[in-house]
Amino acid sequence: MGVVPAHNGWRCADGLRGTVPGAFPSLTPPKSALSGSNDYRTANSKLFIALFRAPFRPEPHPCHPDTPRHVVADAARRRRAVVAGDGSDVSSSLSVIDAAAAAAANPALASTLDNTDAFWSENEEDHCEGEYAAEATGPPHVGRQSNVALRIDGEWYDCAGWARAHPGGGHFVRLLHGRDATDVFYALHSNGANGDDTATRRLKALPRCDAPAGALTLDDIDPKTAAACRSFGELRAKLEADGWFRRDPLKEAAALANVLGLCLAGSIVAWTGGPTIVAALLVGFGMQQAGWLGHDYIHGRGRLCDSLRGFATWINGHSAEWWTQKHSMHHSFTNEHGKDQDITMEPVLWVAPPGETGAVDSSVRKWQHWYGYPLMSITFWLWRMDSVSSILARRDWAEALGVALNLVWLASLGPVVAVGAITWAGLLVGSIVTATHQSEPLDYEQGEFVDVQFRSTRDADVGTWPLGKWLWGGMDVQLEHHLFPTMPRYNYHKLRPLIQEWAAAQNGAIEYKISPAMTILRDNWETLRAGALGPAVPAHP
Repeated sequence: MGVVPAHNGWRCADGLRGTVPGAFPSLTPPKSALSGSNDYRTANSKLFIALFRAPFRPEPHPCHPDTPRHVVADAARRRRAVVAGDGSDVSSSLSVIDAAAAAAANPALASTLDNTDAFWSENEEDHCEGEYAAEATGPPHVGRQSNVALRIDGEWYDCAGWARAHPGGGHFVRLLHGRDATDVFYALHSNGANGDDTATRRLKALPRCDAPAGALTLDDIDPKTAAACRSFGELRAKLEADGWFRRDPLKEAAALANVLGLCLAGSIVAWTGGPTIVAALLVGFGMQQAGWLGHDYIHGRGRLCDSLRGFATWINGHSAEWWTQKHSMHHSFTNEHGKDQDITMEPVLWVAPPGETGAVDSSVRKWQHWYGYPLMSITFWLWRMDSVSSILARRDWAEALGVALNLVWLASLGPVVAVGAITWAGLLVGSIVTATHQSEPLDYEQGEFVDVQFRSTRDADVGTWPLGKWLWGGMDVQLEHHLFPTMPRYNYHKLRPLIQEWAAAQNGAIEYKISPAMTILRDNWETLRAGALGPAVPAHP
């Protein structure tokens, strides 16, 4: 991963932004930028930048290869012009994503889409005009090469053009080049069984291509692991047929009532002059639960989830579009250092010592096991900062309105209640959200999706205490969620025994892991302690 200087600090050349549990931008300056091997003053200045200045970096240009989908979509939203296959004008009804599929299916559209402002608004740079359309064109056929070739359901797809308009971001699509992406595709996309089939329809419209040089498929890996991955596809198909992805209206209503009830109760206490701490705790719990519920809505597919996609924006001031970009990388490359932003947290926290990861060091590292958990209390503050930065860069005024309404509500509660609630909610979410990943082994190279999820994720046993499940909000069944992200979270506990049974039948290729919740939290502290005391430079053989 390259690192280049920017006007407000260091940024990765590939556009990635790391976080501390998905919150803290990871700006690691190269060693050559430091005046010595342990220039702590320089490293600590980067820590300040990471915490307070980096969230306001401008988003990249819509034509840049690593540009997030929301930037592309915003450019297209301002100036849509798409011509259907029969030549009729449907510019008001199709998005840039539909245009990509249309162009891929019908090469005759290339010249039509390659217009001055077909995809980009008039204020975009001229050299980008039509670039996306040019890469997206071409009939479905074998005999073409692609630098972004993905294998799904046994067929190779040319995704070079599609990556720019991909709803979950283009960077992780490119990182899957030359790999079998079947399992990650069905895990994260609308495939019909989860309430929408948009992704599978668009996939079929993309051009096919030849397998690239050096391609790695299930035929090239350990036979036991390959057999487990194929068996997982059968399990997924059975769960889809049995209705596991359908949403229950009563359970959905109960989840909404839980959040709204807590927020309303806390608001009433604040408005009527009741105890400030009670109001802050109630609203804070409501915000935490809104985070879990908003997470479920953004992952989910179908009309209900689409209509409530902005729920976390309204309650917590968090951008759904910003979060989607960050979270797609986490699900696709779980615990892969340098790609998974939820565990690549330097220079704030080190889940492994710099001697292992090669990350920049800092004098504060030796104290991280003491400040780590308290620092989680600023999680929601930093998510708000990143969200505002993303919204302004995209000029997404719909999301801006949601954040504005959230601020009006918080202002009505008074500063003490508002600050206390955001801080309390951030502590609760930050301490739990990646707890089941951080103490698991780190990866430094890409693996197969199913195998990676089992190696990098451990379920938490919260016992029979109902408040335990409520507090964890589905993060205790993290493995089930990572395997089936679009499944409603209230189905995961019922699914757990089936996953345990399936894993046990895979001839040792897959290991299901579960530990008591408090053991996992303790192990996270021990992981931070090991990272604090570990070597700053690699050990010599």
